Amino acid sequence: MPTMAGHSSSGANGSSGGGASGAAGGGTRSAGGAGTTAVSPSASVAAGAASLRAFSASAGGAPPKSAAVSIAPPATAAAAAAAAAAVSPRSSSAERMYNAKQLTEALKSGLAAVNEQLQVLAILDGTALSWPGVSQSVDDLTFLTDMVAQTTNRLEAASRGLQVQLGEATAETAALRESLGSATSRRDELQRQLNVVHRELREARVALEDAKKDAQQVRQELWGVEKQRADTASELDRARQEVEQLRGEVGELRSTNSDQAASLASLKEELAARRADVGHLKQLAAEVRSANEHLRKQLAAAQEAAGAAAGSLQHARSEKQHYEREVGRLDEECSRLGAELDRTSRELGRLREWQDVLKKVEADKLLEEQEAHGRTRAEAEARAAEADKREALLRADLRAREDRLAGRDAELDTQRRANGLLQLQIKDLQKQLSMCHGERSAAATARDDQRAAVAKLQSDIQRMRLEAAQRDKERAVGESAAREAAAAEKAKLQAQLEEAGREAALARTLSDSWQRELREARSRISALGRELEAVRSQLNEGKVEHVRSGAAAEGQVVALRAQLAAREEEVRRVKLDAASVQKQLEKAIERLQREVDAGAAEVARLKGVEDAALFTRLPPVARAATIHEELEALRKALRDRMAGAGAGGASAHLPLSAPVLDSHSHSPLSSPVGPAAPPPPGPSLPALVG
Repeated sequence: MPTMAGHSSSGANGSSGGGASGAAGGGTRSAGGAGTTAVSPSASVAAGAASLRAFSASAGGAPPKSAAVSIAPPATAAAAAAAAAAVSPRSSSAERMYNAKQLTEALKSGLAAVNEQLQVLAILDGTALSWPGVSQSVDDLTFLTDMVAQTTNRLEAASRGLQVQLGEATAETAALRESLGSATSRRDELQRQLNVVHRELREARVALEDAKKDAQQVRQELWGVEKQRADTASELDRARQEVEQLRGEVGELRSTNSDQAASLASLKEELAARRADVGHLKQLAAEVRSANEHLRKQLAAAQEAAGAAAGSLQHARSEKQHYEREVGRLDEECSRLGAELDRTSRELGRLREWQDVLKKVEADKLLEEQEAHGRTRAEAEARAAEADKREALLRADLRAREDRLAGRDAELDTQRRANGLLQLQIKDLQKQLSMCHGERSAAATARDDQRAAVAKLQSDIQRMRLEAAQRDKERAVGESAAREAAAAEKAKLQAQLEEAGREAALARTLSDSWQRELREARSRISALGRELEAVRSQLNEGKVEHVRSGAAAEGQVVALRAQLAAREEEVRRVKLDAASVQKQLEKAIERLQREVDAGAAEVARLKGVEDAALFTRLPPVARAATIHEELEALRKALRDRMAGAGAGGASAHLPLSAPVLDSHSHSPLSSPVGPAAPPPPGPSLPALVG
């Protein structure tokens, strides 16, 4: 088989007739494609076109239209007819100059161009056979075949048998072309289906992004809940501190109340003692009054006996002096008793001042004052007893007491005034005692209110503790149930992931086998073209060899059709399996999404709880949004596996495997505001793949 360079040199440096024929063929192809617009499918195809143009220019000849890799859109039948009509007038004047050899060389040149184009395009892209340039090359081949048929009919009019064979060969070529067209149409259909699958994958990626946004929102809500829990914990700490302060104040109030109670008891005792003193003094005053009356009676009797006592006046005067001295002494004693009464009054005033500063006076000082008062009382009683004794002595000597009566009256007046002062002081003490009783009742009321407030606080704290314990229990049960459900779903998804991996490996294997079969089909088509060319070149050598070659070509065409049908059946089966796996994954994702939504609703419900002590009692969350993390890890594993599958089949020409998706490495609680992040959340097959 001649090489690509050989074909180019034969098309450019042949005989003059062959060169004219090649030029005519090239001109016809140029005319047929003059009105088309080149469309470069990819940058690689453009690079291949540039290299092909450089090769054609170096071969020395006008590059045929079929050598351009930027394939034009397919020419319509009207354009092909117009091109044939435009060429036929130019070739009518020189149609008798062509012979079978020249036409055969022209046919070889055209087929070589077709082979070159097919080979180059097959190298650049496996889908090149579906481009419009292939159909244009086939049209060129048809035109050259028609030229060969016309020239052969004119040159070999007598060889009707050969014409029949040529017609059969033309029919076989048409059948092969139809087979190639049907295979191309099937491949286009597969390509469209693959495009639909890719579009669905893109839609699934969009759905996955929406799900991630929803998950990010849920994570932000979880961050808010954690912050609220921390705030509530700080508030509970402050409340506990306030309760401790209140307890300390209550203890201080209790100690103060106990001190006040002790002070009141001591005051009551002192008041009772003072009342006893007052009663004793009243009794003494009554005795003094009775003694005064008795003395007055005695004075009257003494006045009656004064006359009788004139005799003893001198003796009385002497005794009078003695008694005057005694009266002076008694006056001094009375003044001393008055000073004692003044001191007692001052003591009472000091007691009133002590009542004003009751909370600041120590208990021992009060005891000392009581002891001092007891001593004073004992001294007063002793002095009163001494005065009684002295009064008894004075009664024994009534006559010597005449000058002393005035002093006694003054003493009685002084005692009356002292008693009045004592009564006023007693009234003041009673008022102070009533005030103390009022203060005590107010303190008791305040103490009762404080005790009620403390009891209420303790009951509230106990209730909050019970509710928090119940909420902790419910939360632990919910978390355990969620973890179990997540573990079960994770196991299911893991099994589905492994099954999807096996399906992907099977699909990759099928893709590789299809690509190998397509390459073999292309090589077979090229071989058939070469064999067809050899058959046509050997038409003059014998009918038997041509029939045998045609039968072999027909058998190969039948085999290719069977292979194409088998591939179509495998494609349908793989599509059905992929649809089944996709539905299963979508159902699993929907279940997981419902669980995530339920978890978000539960979080919202917990956020709305009025009891501020709930979240303060919750234990710290070591890992938030566990279900989201497990789903994210599962999706990442699936993405890695699919990425590995896509990388394994990257050398394939058919776009069976989806492109590797961008991986995302967001942490479950990466940020409370989230550059998005955080979270994420519908879903479909790409929700796991994406």
